[in-house]
Amino acid sequence: MPVVGNLKWPEKKAGELEADRVTTAKHAREELMRLIVCVSTFFFLLPATVDAADPVLDLFPLLVVREGVTVSLRCALYTEDGVLLDSNMSYAEQPLACVVGRRRLLAGIENALIGMRAGDEKQLFLLPEQAFGPRQESLVREVSRSAVPEGEYLRGDYLIGVDGAGMLVRGKVREIRNGGQKLLVDFNHPGAGKVIKVQVKVERIDQPPEPADVQE
Repeated sequence: MPVVGNLKWPEKKAGELEADRVTTAKHAREELMRLIVCVSTFFFLLPATVDAADPVLDLFPLLVVREGVTVSLRCALYTEDGVLLDSNMSYAEQPLACVVGRRRLLAGIENALIGMRAGDEKQLFLLPEQAFGPRQESLVREVSRSAVPEGEYLRGDYLIGVDGAGMLVRGKVREIRNGGQKLLVDFNHPGAGKVIKVQVKVERIDQPPEPADVQE
């Protein structure tokens, strides 16, 4: 009988040791299955929408979209009359990744993401003030033909240039005047002044990048 200090226990035969190992493994599997059932039940019983301030998110911080997480999403924007403005819904394109709360998205879209889970899809309608703002007639300007890149321009063509602040600007030719010497160009966003229909799908929710990885 082996002795350790004042403790003694009887020796076991090889068959008994094997039976102990089988019993221990069986108990371990049973405990694992109980844990899986508990976790599965927990997620099954969660409401369809979890409040971003819910304390449960302290345990599962990437369960839903909330401020500070990185979200990868697919999104399509349409005007109210069905004109497609932008989309990355095609799986040939990469999803858009951004940190929620940094205002890289339209405010209306970012607000709608809060509380969504990976795999969730949503359709929403944004008023002009939530999307691209109102149309501004001051952004419809007559431009000298000599001030734009060379080429033939027709009504409906787009011009791309740089403004005085170094920002990229895009304008649509509305009229060709004075025998082609002047162009009337509309620099409003195509969605300005319109209700925008948005289809959005959350693909992933990840930890925010480390400060050194953030590009402002």
